[in-house]
Amino acid sequence: MKILGLNHGEINSSAAIFVDGKVIAAAPEERFNRQKRTKSFPKNSAKFCLSSASTNIEGVDFVAQAWNPGAAWLKYNPTISTNRVKREDYFYSIPDHLLNLTDRVAPEWVFMDFPSTCKLPPIYYVQHHLTHAAK
Repeated sequence: MKILGLNHGEINSSAAIFVDGKVIAAAPEERFNRQKRTKSFPKNSAKFCLSSASTNIEGVDFVAQAWNPGAAWLKYNPTISTNRVKREDYFYSIPDHLLNLTDRVAPEWVFMDFPSTCKLPPIYYVQHHLTHAAK
């Protein structure tokens, strides 16, 4: 099983690849783009990791993103969430509204799957601090 791990949006964007539970490669994006503590998407790091594992994105079984947007659903703010501007904001606003009907528990991870016609592997958005403990 091949898993590509990603971390970005905060300081020190990076990527890592695991094959059958073993780390094959890992790299911070700053080593490639020469921007100290970069927040950019780790495109170069991911390419390096995929190349090190002799695969491409289509050969990866799963992608694990080290931040879970579902965790923010606990911080529901009707001022922001009730009147979304773009339809893609429904990714946040629909769960916001549905979670108002529950006792609001943050999910440990959120799963995003794609239709079979899409070349991307399924993505797991994982609670950041759980990624530190993952093996």
